[in-house]
Amino acid sequence: YLPIPLKNKFCTLSKQDELDIQNRVVSLIHGTVLGVLAGYAFYFTPGQCGDVNTQYEKNMIYIAVGYFIYDFLCMAYYGLLDMTMILHHSATAIGMTFALIIGQSGNIVVGGMFIAEVSNPPMHFRVMLKHLGLRYSKAYETSEITFIMLYCFGRILLGCYQVWSVCSCGPAHIMMKVVACVLLLQSLHFIKQ
Repeated sequence: YLPIPLKNKFCTLSKQDELDIQNRVVSLIHGTVLGVLAGYAFYFTPGQCGDVNTQYEKNMIYIAVGYFIYDFLCMAYYGLLDMTMILHHSATAIGMTFALIIGQSGNIVVGGMFIAEVSNPPMHFRVMLKHLGLRYSKAYETSEITFIMLYCFGRILLGCYQVWSVCSCGPAHIMMKVVACVLLLQSLHFIKQ
């Protein structure tokens, strides 16, 4: 059981909202740490197309796959899982695991982690504030604007570049290309919504 941050005595949460906040606290911590570590690799040690996985990349992928399995199971157990999250978690875990199995393209996966995680902290914070009845606060508005800007920057601008890089990389396995395209299409679908 995790304590609910920012909860005051006047805020009553449904069991579903309380579970969602607790799950998002873990996701917020994971996303922040992984985003910073993946951002370092994305900008400072990007590697080349078809590079063999480094130990740093393998460790990042192990952590991320472990988290996605944990998050999938938690969301399923607590009834928070929907079809879009099933597709997202499955595609992500398959793509990451595949990079470990073939022993290459870890740099592409870690780049994808940065692109995906860059907008997640303000997204989780925004939803937690909404559950806590702070929908019309400056903190909510700031996190919403930050989320939208980072989502468009990460998932669209960098995402399109990363998918193009993966698809034009001859040594990248077809499964990596398919997963990259699926995740980009899902990001575009989320923006449309």
